[in-house]
Amino acid sequence: MRVLCLLLLIAASALAHDSSGPHHPEQVASIFVSALLSGYSDEVEALIDPDFTVAGGGFTGPITLNKHQFLQSVLPTGVEISGIRQQHARLQQQGDKARLGPLIIYLGDGDMAVLAMSLDLVRREQGWKIAGLNYSSTMPDDVILPVPPSPQPHYAVTFRVQSEGQSVASRISLQDQNGTSWVPEGRRRTVPTGWRQDVGAGVVIAGRQYSYVPGEFSAQLPAGQYHLRLERGMEYVPLETVIQVQAGSQQFDLQLQRWVNMNTRGWRSGDTHIHFLDPTTALLEASGEGLNVANVLATQWGSLRTNAEHFTGVPHLSLNGEHQVFVNEELRHGFLGHAVLLNLKRLVYPMSWGGPGEGVPGGYDFPLIAMQSDVVRAQGGFVAAAHLPLHPGELAADAVLGKLDAVELMVWGNPFAPYHKGYSASQLYYALLNAGIPMPAVAGTDKMMNLQTVGSVRTYARAGDDKSYQGWIDSVRAGKTFVTTGPMLDLNVTQGIQILGIGDTLTQTGEILIDARVESFLPVDSLELIHNGRVITSMQNPGKERMLSLKHRMDVEQGGWIAVRALSSKRLPYQTWQTLTPEGIELMAHSSPIYLKPGGTVWREKKSLKLLRKMADKGFAWSRDKANVRLPTERESMTAFFKRAVSRYDVWLSEVQ
Repeated sequence: MRVLCLLLLIAASALAHDSSGPHHPEQVASIFVSALLSGYSDEVEALIDPDFTVAGGGFTGPITLNKHQFLQSVLPTGVEISGIRQQHARLQQQGDKARLGPLIIYLGDGDMAVLAMSLDLVRREQGWKIAGLNYSSTMPDDVILPVPPSPQPHYAVTFRVQSEGQSVASRISLQDQNGTSWVPEGRRRTVPTGWRQDVGAGVVIAGRQYSYVPGEFSAQLPAGQYHLRLERGMEYVPLETVIQVQAGSQQFDLQLQRWVNMNTRGWRSGDTHIHFLDPTTALLEASGEGLNVANVLATQWGSLRTNAEHFTGVPHLSLNGEHQVFVNEELRHGFLGHAVLLNLKRLVYPMSWGGPGEGVPGGYDFPLIAMQSDVVRAQGGFVAAAHLPLHPGELAADAVLGKLDAVELMVWGNPFAPYHKGYSASQLYYALLNAGIPMPAVAGTDKMMNLQTVGSVRTYARAGDDKSYQGWIDSVRAGKTFVTTGPMLDLNVTQGIQILGIGDTLTQTGEILIDARVESFLPVDSLELIHNGRVITSMQNPGKERMLSLKHRMDVEQGGWIAVRALSSKRLPYQTWQTLTPEGIELMAHSSPIYLKPGGTVWREKKSLKLLRKMADKGFAWSRDKANVRLPTERESMTAFFKRAVSRYDVWLSEVQ
């Protein structure tokens, strides 16, 4: 196993997304891992300090390697590694030096840890460098290693899970009185939690291990008392109970309560952004989370390509047709941006391009995402800008020139918090809407490890009775969506006898009545009504009610948009990245807009136009001065595209008073 395996626990792929330059030891480590994974020998060497050493002793005896030896051979132990425990690792930084560790390395079948490793870093003028790897077969005193249970008789126990009279898949955790996890037959006893590390069929949530199971499953358990927790996504009430296993075979019937059924209201749920799961496992996880649509994205990470072999161009369906998986694609470029491609009939190449983090060292920066978008649209596909606000280099140009069908407003965390280059996701989303560019909101998890739960960030689309994948896509394209980590939203506008919903357009002036509502199993803090990016009315929730509604009257004299959002300070443990959202993701939801175009006029805000024009102009300068191209004609087509975008913004600015 390569050194990559020794370091995977510190790989947070979202940091690998950002190739703008590491400023923190954990960022350097993450980019280092990504470079190793993708075979970037030049980039690996650039991140390593000249005095780099590998030192330690373990299964094969003491080893010492210098930088040259390490680059020639990245196999310091010669032993197959089956997993890494990361929860004991801590970053210690003092001045210009830092150490991350211990990382507990498992050998064989994962029952015994024999190595503990730390990663040393040093700050130089060029930034943080990796100074060395140190490992030992002696475990730190504060690390408690799991001890396999002592041999004792095991008994066949059958579980049957139902909800609303139907057998349903779910996610289960079983712990004995000592806190030891027990798993159903056919499931892993230990779930790894590193980036791209055996992703699927199980997750770790708030330190507790869960397995995905069909409606009926079995386990081999010793007699005794067990704490059982059963979950099935955000529409179901978690079930917690204690069971007593007796000698001999027995069966437990478990009932999951559904606190809301969005399907009966015409809404279908989807996750736009999943990686590394094979379609069969993704279908099990989607079913276990009550998720209707799961989009697994094939892509490229340097020389590594994932999920492309699973592409079929049609969805994989569950037996009852309620859950479906479609293998689609993510485009990735470090400056231009990332894009989610859905409803594909054919994969689009290149998947990733440009320099490290996305393509390969010295890689070419042509084509533009817009050019790829044209190919996708020609086959009936769907294009969304991925995980705002990361890599917005082409966002403003693509939006104004009509190359996007949606943007991912929610992925890892709070869309209202500045995250990348001072931007927040909501800031860029509101700027697009305030520029008069219709733009549906979508959301997904960007699942890449077993610390993330499929569908914990999801897109609800109002598709009516249409249960097909195409019906979900058409509803998303029409902007009939809200995005959520749990709360369920609705928004209507009434004018006379006309009632409009999310995604619709009002074309008449005059008074309107706005009706907004949120329902949430976990109470939110507030419900807010947004008009042209500003809160016009809100309702607080001091009584912790599970349903809030508000009505607001206003006169429509000019264009714009209306949306609703629900906010809370409560954190949910279903989306925990070590270096991004270690405390989990906030409980919140946001709708796509209802558009206001009285008399067909489009309202635009000068401040937002200036922001987007500036972003498009940066893209023009980058394509003119920095883009690495093969042919002069490629640079000409790139600069011409950005120039058209800047000109379009200039025209709109000239029309705004």
